[in-house]
Amino acid sequence: MNPRKWWEEVTKKTFKPLLPTSTVTKYPTNLAEALWTHFSTDNGYSIFNGTIPFLWNIKDLKAVATKTREGEADWKYRTITIGVISNSDYRVAGVLSSMGIAVTHRAMSQDGELKKKKTKNSLRRQGNKLVKSLRRSGVLTSEAKSLIIEALDVKNEIIGGDQVVDFMVTSCEVGAAKPQKEIFETARKAARNSVMEKFGIEEARKGWDWYHVGDNKEEDVAGAYEAGGVGILFDRNKEIGETETIVEGSEEGVGYKAMVIGDLREVAEFTEGLSILYKAGGEKVSYPRRVQQSR
Repeated sequence: MNPRKWWEEVTKKTFKPLLPTSTVTKYPTNLAEALWTHFSTDNGYSIFNGTIPFLWNIKDLKAVATKTREGEADWKYRTITIGVISNSDYRVAGVLSSMGIAVTHRAMSQDGELKKKKTKNSLRRQGNKLVKSLRRSGVLTSEAKSLIIEALDVKNEIIGGDQVVDFMVTSCEVGAAKPQKEIFETARKAARNSVMEKFGIEEARKGWDWYHVGDNKEEDVAGAYEAGGVGILFDRNKEIGETETIVEGSEEGVGYKAMVIGDLREVAEFTEGLSILYKAGGEKVSYPRRVQQSR
């Protein structure tokens, strides 16, 4: 089932039962399409405050990694690759783009095959919207249009354009969903393919540390640990001083110690600590056995 058809079925099953049986009101046939469109852009979402600064931090760290590859620095990481793993569909890329986060590639299968995504700079896109608005109002001159585009291009050159995500993996496109190992393995392969495309096969063959940050203990944290990586719990409401938690694993009575962060920038700030976490491979701890409810 393609994503739009799936969305239509979910919308119908969700809202149709809410209609009173005694009313003549009919289920609106355009509801699914309207909701699909709404949730295909940033109109239906907001971005956490620390996200863009985090990506700026990663951009700086990528520069250090580049210097290390070129022999001008001595850091433990030679490449940094950022990916998005989502239990969703291809609309995620468009949503991120509308927020100023460009996704350059999409993983199309479980072998990590990458499809390059055409990206359009969000500053230029906003400039085009402004130009169209002024034209409709009848106040746009050719000189004003040129000045707007020139100003946006200068700003883009100064701030470096959109923040970049190297690849995206969605459950819809690869046929697996978090916490299944397959979707994390696909992301690892996609990251390797991304590095190979940019820096060559020898660089891609070097060792990896990989971390997955998410707000769901089962899908994101335990899923990442059980796929061979490190899961980090993102909790904006964490207690002051809270740095770790225990998450339940899929195996009965087994849990994992996991780092807790309240801001994505903490990931970029604690690279040394992350390396220690990765080498530990996810510390298993005992977890209270599930209590079966009597019926």
